[in-house]
Amino acid sequence: MSNKKTEAIVEGSLLAGISVIIFWLSYLFFPFIFLCSLPFLFLSYKWGLKISFISLLVSLTISSFILTPLNAFFLYFPSGILGIVLGIGIKKEISLGKLFLLGGEYKFNFRNSNYLRSNAFISYLF
Repeated sequence: MSNKKTEAIVEGSLLAGISVIIFWLSYLFFPFIFLCSLPFLFLSYKWGLKISFISLLVSLTISSFILTPLNAFFLYFPSGILGIVLGIGIKKEISLGKLFLLGGEYKFNFRNSNYLRSNAFISYLF
């Protein structure tokens, strides 16, 4: 393995661990669930989709061991996906107004269980 791949894997695992700790603290003590998307925003901006999704799945698995799997999925997964989408949007230099609208649309569609419509705006980024 090259040094860049090793660096990406290590950084992804560290930020996944930090994200699990932020999620656990926000679930127990203070309601700042939006902070969980920041590590994934940094990962997707720096390393792209592959490392971001892998670290999201790892952190989702770890957080489902700490809490119940349904709480982890419905509270944590939308924040992680939002962070990944925002990081890719910032990397592709999409305006902040469009990113704000896309993020709001994603959160609204995911909360209303209409997942098929939310995939249409993700295709806008690619």
